[in-house]
Amino acid sequence: MIGLLHRLRHPAAPVPAAVVSASPCKAAPAAAAQPPPPGRPVIYGCFTCPWCYLASQHSDQLADPLDGPQWRMVVPEPHPPVTGTRLDAADRSRLEDELAAVGLMLLPGERLPSQAPAFVPYTSPAVAGYAEACGAGVEDVVRRLLFDAYWQHDADIGNPEVLRRLLAAPIRAGHSASWPLRESGYVVSLAGGPITTGAYDHMRNWQADWLHAAGGAVPAMVSGGPPSPAPT
Repeated sequence: MIGLLHRLRHPAAPVPAAVVSASPCKAAPAAAAQPPPPGRPVIYGCFTCPWCYLASQHSDQLADPLDGPQWRMVVPEPHPPVTGTRLDAADRSRLEDELAAVGLMLLPGERLPSQAPAFVPYTSPAVAGYAEACGAGVEDVVRRLLFDAYWQHDADIGNPEVLRRLLAAPIRAGHSASWPLRESGYVVSLAGGPITTGAYDHMRNWQADWLHAAGGAVPAMVSGGPPSPAPT
């Protein structure tokens, strides 16, 4: 593993549940969880977290992506506003500082925005789109598209119409068993929810597993065994 992913897999001190967080977010009550799948580790992330954007780019640079972590996207706030949040000057300044810290860990070929976004969208529709992409087998393509759309192009990835325009082509190129996805790339409902029951189950399980295993922090990597020892 490289960069931030190496730090996630090799914590400085052991923690329960083999979880290490690089950037904490607001914690929420724990919920019943399912055990992580054997083999590949799981990364819980959020599309509006700059550390998650960095970890996503790191994971794309792995020599064998099929041996890398599986991404599960979550909504950090229990009840985010559906209309999103406009950042005031103080919040945007804090985000600029955080981006500066993230920038110290960039690897060649990786990038961050030249300035912090002024808006934080409601991310549940984006997670729904990603969950549908998992069912269609195009999750890595869609993960990259959603991160770049927000961080590089200031797109409102909480807007279903934006998501349909952005994700229709990769969803149609996938192998979803759902006719609306396969034929038209119709990836989220007008209300921003998933189209298929499978995607709904993904979202529900990811959120519960994340709150139980990662304690409300992103990005967090979870494996089935104990934490790896810290590098010497």
